[in-house]
Amino acid sequence: MTNSTASRAGDSSDPKAASWYQVTLAAIGDAVLTTDPEGLITFMNPVAETLTGWTSDEAHGKRLEDIFRILNEETRKPIEQPVRKVIDTGLVRGLANHTVLIARDGSELPIDDSAAPVWGEDGELVGVVMIFRDITERRQNEHLIAAARGYAESIVNTVREPLLILQADLHVRSANRSFYEMFRVGPPETEGRFIYDLGDGQWDIPALKTLLEEVIPENSFFDDFEVEHDFETIGPKTMLLNARRFPPEGKWELILLAIQDITERKRLEVEREGLLAAAHEARDRAEQDAAKLADADRHKNQFLAMLAHELRNPLAAVRNAVEVASRSGSKEALEWSRDVTARQVGNFAHLINDLLDVARITEGKIQLQKELIDAAPVIRHAVEAVKPIVEERRHEMLLSYTSTDLRLEADTTRLEQILVNLLTNAAKYTPLGGRIQLIAGVEGDEVVFRVRDNGLGILPELLPKIFDLFTQGDRSLDRSEGGLGIGLTLVRSLAELHGGTVAAASDGPGKGSEFVLRLPAAEVRAETESHAKGGATPPKSRRFRILVVDDNMDTANGMARLLELSGHEVWVANNGPDALVTAREQRPEMMLLDIGLPGMDGYELASSLRREEWSKDAVLIAVSGYGEEQARDRSKAAGFNHHLVKPVNFDTILALIGRP
Repeated sequence: MTNSTASRAGDSSDPKAASWYQVTLAAIGDAVLTTDPEGLITFMNPVAETLTGWTSDEAHGKRLEDIFRILNEETRKPIEQPVRKVIDTGLVRGLANHTVLIARDGSELPIDDSAAPVWGEDGELVGVVMIFRDITERRQNEHLIAAARGYAESIVNTVREPLLILQADLHVRSANRSFYEMFRVGPPETEGRFIYDLGDGQWDIPALKTLLEEVIPENSFFDDFEVEHDFETIGPKTMLLNARRFPPEGKWELILLAIQDITERKRLEVEREGLLAAAHEARDRAEQDAAKLADADRHKNQFLAMLAHELRNPLAAVRNAVEVASRSGSKEALEWSRDVTARQVGNFAHLINDLLDVARITEGKIQLQKELIDAAPVIRHAVEAVKPIVEERRHEMLLSYTSTDLRLEADTTRLEQILVNLLTNAAKYTPLGGRIQLIAGVEGDEVVFRVRDNGLGILPELLPKIFDLFTQGDRSLDRSEGGLGIGLTLVRSLAELHGGTVAAASDGPGKGSEFVLRLPAAEVRAETESHAKGGATPPKSRRFRILVVDDNMDTANGMARLLELSGHEVWVANNGPDALVTAREQRPEMMLLDIGLPGMDGYELASSLRREEWSKDAVLIAVSGYGEEQARDRSKAAGFNHHLVKPVNFDTILALIGRP
């Protein structure tokens, strides 16, 4: 405002009045501007400068519409400037809501605005004062409050418990959906009614009155207040009431009454003692299960340690044998190295086969090839198989029969595996120079095999779990023959697959042990030996034409040399395409095909060969690192006659040569 305007609005005789007047306007927290009677801007305080983007000096002498516009917030249409209304009417323009100010930079601000005339001493209009306020924050708060209210209402309506919101005079303000569903009423029968009038007066319950009239006035909330009542609409119920007043402090206006139907819970409490007993029993079982899990975890860790031990020992022996062979050219050293390597490779194969068998049995993938056999040859083969460890430990092996007829329905390979594991176990836990006995005979309708030793014996606490996985009799660090603790597990599993049993007995440490295998004897006894299975079919002695296919050149060349040493004519290929070319040129009678070949795998190669007429009678042997049933099934489907798992015993190859 200019000094002249200030003098007309105030005291013209005091020049300080104008300055005081401007300072006062500048100190106001709202935006303030003044105009002359023509509507030209004479002054803007700092707040107005900030909101409009114009300085007071820049705006001086301009009309309001030259520096900003005011729109209706809802219609977005310009509205008449409040200053112009004051000039035209001489009346004070009250607070205007829902308006938007467009500032110099085009930004929009929601505002409240008002304007008033300034009169001179002679009663003439000397100017107009306009005040407006940025209400952005207030609008944001209003939105937040509205959102919070909607959020709260949504929560109330989605709560599964019935809720009543009561006013201080105990009239129902509102209820949620769950309340209406439980009591089978609607808003007309509920909202605005006195609490005790609900359900035609059935809510006038003494316990509810106590809660609302005595507890609520004294406490901001009260939990777990039980009410038993026979409601007309829903029948006898036990309700759990929870009440809270709002606000919790000072003068309160609302009561939130939560209602929970605990009828079923109260009914179940009648059976509480039985449930508690069951819970205690379940807890005990859980503790036992936890103990078993902990024990299993301990066994797992022991198994991993033993596995590392069992793998490192033969590896160390093989490495030493290789070093001896490379450093010494003597025939004796080479023969010794060969024997050590062959023996340790056998140990590796035995270890891997045991692990795979455990996995297969666990997954139910072991299928027995049972037939009527005589157990006597199987017993002899098993004794021969453990001969190296028996001789190494200078044990006395005694074999005796209490019956001459040992026929039974069994898988020859698996029966031999059972007996080898039992005999090996006896040898491992019998000191040097000890005695091992294998006694076979018939007891009732069972063929019984007894393996006795005078070795270390079994602790009484270990007997019940001697056949469990990874259980070993001696876990000391210096043990050399303990194994992985899976041999006896395999024995039990294979015995059960045959419909038999195996049991262990011992009089204690140092008193030896006895393992008894019982298998069902054959129901039909043959008159001759023609149906009993003996040893493996001996290999044919004539010279065969053989193709060896393996992408590992050392493996392929090594097998080829062994076959040539046995008198056979051999060709080698390292991939599928080369194998096809060689096979078509040489037409071998027998082919050993690795499965994991690059480009064309062994299955594809076998299928291609079987499609050619000349190979119809050739014997195809799959040689693979995979021995599970799925791999064997794929081999059979591809046309293989046999499926062998690496590392392959060369005697097994010789036994298969010439067989269909």
